[in-house]
Amino acid sequence: MYILCDKRTKGVYAVEDELKNKVVQIFVDKDDALRYYGQLEALDYQRPLQILELEEEQIKANCVNHGYMYCIITPNDLVTPPPDLIL
Repeated sequence: MYILCDKRTKGVYAVEDELKNKVVQIFVDKDDALRYYGQLEALDYQRPLQILELEEEQIKANCVNHGYMYCIITPNDLVTPPPDLIL
């Protein structure tokens, strides 16, 4: 599984949902994580990110410990960064 993390702070990239919950996107496919990051760059997202590969259970446990929600992005899902909801 793959997540996006800030290169400087090592913080996990997350978006806010409509209820203001922080949601970490967990990508099943590295290519999908790369594509999403490319979309962020096209929107001039200013923080440098890196793609990390981690075990699913480790990501989920960290989300729970930090009060974040998470969602699994499968190769069949189409996600784009919401420009007004980027954290």
